[in-house]
Amino acid sequence: MTEPGSPLLVTSPDDRERLRRLFRIKRTELEMMRDRGFDISQVFILTNFSIASERRGQPVEAKTQFSPAVDCRPLTDIRFDFNQFLEFRQIHSLFNSRILFTSLYTSTLDGSRTLVMYLESEPGKQVVKDGLQLLLQLIYEKQLRGMAILLIAENGIHPGSVSIILEQTAGYDISIFFDKFFAVNPTKHAFAPINAKLIRKIPGEISPDGKVGPDSIEKWAAEEGIKPSNLPLIFSDSDPLAKYYGAKNGDIFELEVLSKANDVSGYYRLCFKTPAKKKK
Repeated sequence: MTEPGSPLLVTSPDDRERLRRLFRIKRTELEMMRDRGFDISQVFILTNFSIASERRGQPVEAKTQFSPAVDCRPLTDIRFDFNQFLEFRQIHSLFNSRILFTSLYTSTLDGSRTLVMYLESEPGKQVVKDGLQLLLQLIYEKQLRGMAILLIAENGIHPGSVSIILEQTAGYDISIFFDKFFAVNPTKHAFAPINAKLIRKIPGEISPDGKVGPDSIEKWAAEEGIKPSNLPLIFSDSDPLAKYYGAKNGDIFELEVLSKANDVSGYYRLCFKTPAKKKK
C-alpha cells in the first residue's frame, strides 16, 4: 500500500523538527480526547493505506490499515520527552508521515467513535483537494458512518476544499483545527479555570405513550433553579476551552476559578454558536 507525502526521517534535521512539532501536537490531542471521555489506552493509529486509482492499466484497490490498540497514555506524561517519543515510534512502527498520526478513539461514556485525521498540504500552503483524498474515500466507502471527525491542518484548508468537505460530509459531525491550536493545552493556561465540567444537551427519553421527557439541560436547570437563557454566553465554535471540550450549541459549562481571596468561585456559561454574518 502507498501513502501520499514523504516519510519523516529522523536523520533529516527538517523532518526531525517536524516530528518534534507533531509530537507536541499529538500530546495535546491525546489530552483533549482523554478529557472528552475517550479511552487513550486503546487508540487505533493509521499505519498504511492506498487510494483507489489505476497504475499501469491495472486498478489499485482502496485500503486502510490501522494498528492494533496502542496504549498512548505515556505520551501525555510531561516527563515523556521527544527522544522517548522517537523510541516509542520505532518500537510500534507508527507516525511515519504526517497523515499517519491519524487516530481512531472510542468513548468510555457511550462507545461512540471519533476519527482524528491529520491532513497534508504543500509546505506553507493550505490543504487543497488532493489532501482530502483519504477522507473522501473513507466517507464514500461509508467507513465513517456514525463517527465524529476532527480534521487537523497545518496552515488551514483552502475555501474551495472546505466547500467540498461540507458538501461530502453533510450529516457528519465535523470539526476543523489548525496545528497551532494544539501548541498549548488551553486548560493548562495560567488564566484557565481550575475546573471545567461540560453538561451536554442530551435529548429526553420517549415514554411508552410517545411523549418526550425533559432533556439533560432542562433537568439540570430545574435542579439548580437556573434559566439557561439568562446565563452569559461562551461561543462554542471559537472559544478555545469550548473547542477543546467539543462543546455544542445549548450545552452548559460549570467553571471554577480562584478568587482574589484564594477561595474557589463557580459560575456557568451557556454554549452558543457564533451568529453567521449577514451578507450586505
